[in-house]
Amino acid sequence: MAKLTWDDVEKKLENLGFNVSDWESNGNQYSCEIQKYSPAGQDCIFTLYMEKGNPASVSDAFDELYDNYDPEEEAMLWIGPDGHGKNGAPYHMKDVLKDMQAVKEDLKNASESISYFVDNFDVKYSKEKMKSVFLNTLTRINGENRIETKHAIGLCKQTCDEILNNMPGSPKEKKKLLNYLLKDFGISDNKPETYADSLNKAVQENQKTIAQAKIMEDCEKHILATTKPLMSSNEVKVHRMFDSLFNNSESDPVQYAAFVLAAGPDAPVNQYKGEKWWEKAVDHAVNSGGELWQDSTERIHLMEEAGLIQNDYEDPSLYASCYDTYVAYMKEYGTPGDTVKFTTFVDDIFPNKNDMVEYLQKDQTLLREYRKFDEDKEDHLIDKYINKADKMYGQYMYKYLKDLDVLDNKARDRKIADYERKHDASRGR
Repeated sequence: MAKLTWDDVEKKLENLGFNVSDWESNGNQYSCEIQKYSPAGQDCIFTLYMEKGNPASVSDAFDELYDNYDPEEEAMLWIGPDGHGKNGAPYHMKDVLKDMQAVKEDLKNASESISYFVDNFDVKYSKEKMKSVFLNTLTRINGENRIETKHAIGLCKQTCDEILNNMPGSPKEKKKLLNYLLKDFGISDNKPETYADSLNKAVQENQKTIAQAKIMEDCEKHILATTKPLMSSNEVKVHRMFDSLFNNSESDPVQYAAFVLAAGPDAPVNQYKGEKWWEKAVDHAVNSGGELWQDSTERIHLMEEAGLIQNDYEDPSLYASCYDTYVAYMKEYGTPGDTVKFTTFVDDIFPNKNDMVEYLQKDQTLLREYRKFDEDKEDHLIDKYINKADKMYGQYMYKYLKDLDVLDNKARDRKIADYERKHDASRGR
């Protein structure tokens, strides 16, 4: 957690337009003078009295300064014997008073800013959060326009200053994150062209992310609607929206399929005339974006949401983990043969060998082979183990594919045939 220091306090005061000087320690008090010119140009000097060793007390000190400031009393200090302003103050008394009232308002704003700064000093930002804050702030400052090369560095500095000076958190910590962020954007030199290209690219990606989030929000509203949608001008919009979600390569079909499945086949969104979003969601639940033998954990999660898994078999996560690890192993090492690496592979699947015995005790052949492998370190048993794990997973998925009653027979048969073809291909057959 970032700790507020007196340096942080001084920098914040300077950011608010005050000149800070004469820091003094007196017993339990710590004080400083702050100076600022009024709108009419009068030199206003104040003293802040704070608790020694407690930088956060600047908030109370500013509150006290604001509460005790009387514009009428201050105005009288700038009025001469003739009833007019002196020492450069406005000539008319009403204008002097107006100037001091403006000072009072400025003290109020400064007090609120200081209080917010102190209360939110320990707010932490992740890299992703800072990225979002930076790009949203940049867009707010520049609008939706493309960043011109001649303005790129200035806009970047203005955005950073806004975050450092006016947003929650330690300026030091925010500055560190901003430096990392600019490097991530690809800004490695001081060329305006580099700033413009990097920032425009980052802004475009951020706008795409925001637009996608908005689509998802709209999508969820339709899914969660309590009444059946009417056939109206919204139909085309909804159709295009869902068609994009399920077929656009830039979206994540699995993510959308998940909440369509959660809504159920009777949800309003699945009752548009001529649309079969539920069937499309089930299709993605089974295929998980394309390849049946990959991303098995996510696929099985979606199948559970669709109600396609009835828990009649062993824990599906076991097989998902087993096969995902197997695929990763085969990609890494090609063909099994390294005893040490394969032992690591087995341990990754079953960190606790008792778990392996518990889950696979029904298959005594595999269990005996594993024990023999563990003792003799015979390489040929590695092939047997992988083939057995592969076969178990294949049988498991085959059972569930046959249970996809939400699809018609021809579609189901095509999927089973496609699965078998791809599954065999994945094993090099």
